Amino acid sequence: MLFSLAKSGINGPADYVGKKVGLKIGGNEELIYRAILAKVKIDKPALTEIPVKFDITPLLTGTVDVWPGYLINEVLAAKEKGFAVNVVYPSDYGIDLYADTLFSTEKMLKEKPDVVKKFVAATLKGWNTAIGAPEEAAKITVKYGDKLTYDHELAMMQASVPLLKPDNEAVGSMDEAGWSSAQKLLLAGGFQKQPVDIAKVFTTQATP
Repeated sequence: MLFSLAKSGINGPADYVGKKVGLKIGGNEELIYRAILAKVKIDKPALTEIPVKFDITPLLTGTVDVWPGYLINEVLAAKEKGFAVNVVYPSDYGIDLYADTLFSTEKMLKEKPDVVKKFVAATLKGWNTAIGAPEEAAKITVKYGDKLTYDHELAMMQASVPLLKPDNEAVGSMDEAGWSSAQKLLLAGGFQKQPVDIAKVFTTQATP
């Protein structure tokens, strides 16, 4: 999503005109940013794009007015430093994408399907367990990162739960419509050159 400091008075994309917008080139942040601009019909020359990394200092110091980031990370980091923020949610503009996904090769799927199935099952079990016990998940995470703090990891997990369970579907559920929508955004933004037949490449059936 995109967010800005509340004191800037920037409340939505219409306020981006004439502002300095941080841009993480080539990633899903840029894809979502471009899609939002297209939805509200703001042309690129109407604002100033500044390449940024992951350190939000440029936003906090006013070098950049708008920042692309994750609700469960950069937004939390700004709040933890005492800054109130205004957030632009992509879903408010009809942009709803699958986030973290697992992928493998055709060779792996054919030669070791049981390994793939077990990996997927373990991943889903881990997410469902973490959703049911966010405090325990945060404690485990901190054990494996000497620069992590429990409070931040717990806040991240708590902010993740509504996003992991936005409906009554099981965690990890996908459908053809979701991938078709993603492909339209990829094509419109120039991230994908040629369309593929989603009906042929998407399946919920396990590989034999």
